[in-house]
Amino acid sequence: MRDNLLRYPDTTLFGKTVPKKYFYDQLEVSAKMKQRFVNDIEEIVWLYKLAPNTLNVQKGEQVGEIEIMLCPLKDVDCPVDVFKFISQKIPHHIVFILQYGSSYRLLIQYGQDSFVSPWCPKEELSLKIEGQTLDRIYDGFVGQLTGIGNRDSESLQEIIRLKKEIKKLSDKIETLQRQIRREPQLNRQIEMNSEARAMKQQLGELKKELNKWNT
Repeated sequence: MRDNLLRYPDTTLFGKTVPKKYFYDQLEVSAKMKQRFVNDIEEIVWLYKLAPNTLNVQKGEQVGEIEIMLCPLKDVDCPVDVFKFISQKIPHHIVFILQYGSSYRLLIQYGQDSFVSPWCPKEELSLKIEGQTLDRIYDGFVGQLTGIGNRDSESLQEIIRLKKEIKKLSDKIETLQRQIRREPQLNRQIEMNSEARAMKQQLGELKKELNKWNT
């Protein structure tokens, strides 16, 4: 049995090592992905199992079980694609605890996006169980890792979508503004400035929409 890192009820502790070889033999793994497992991950420990029979909560409509896996790393800069691969291949919702030396961080795959917490000592590692269904608990986990807070699935998905759109558009505006400063032709500068103003107006609308969801 492994340390109860997240201080969850003892009934949720599972503490079994999943051989990395399982992923080579049972799942379709490319040579590059196999090297990720070999070079970057020390081991994979199925640390917790959150389910109606271990946590006294109700099964969700979307989430039937949540697995929490501890992954000691060989390299602090281990790419997240290996955890995205595991999440896509295992038919359960997964949260990863990544460990490098005495530092820990949390990682969760939500749709096509990976969210990670900052590195911290073991004593500061935290992921609160909030809610009476596994849907709500999982949404709460995502809310904690994204900084969005405890939301229902619809709000969570929309806020994440808006944040991604705002980031994407903000990056485009910054790139365009750099191009304007380097553009020698006045007519072209005027055209690009007009394009930038339209994009800034769109950005303002997205931020207003985000504020509505945040209130």
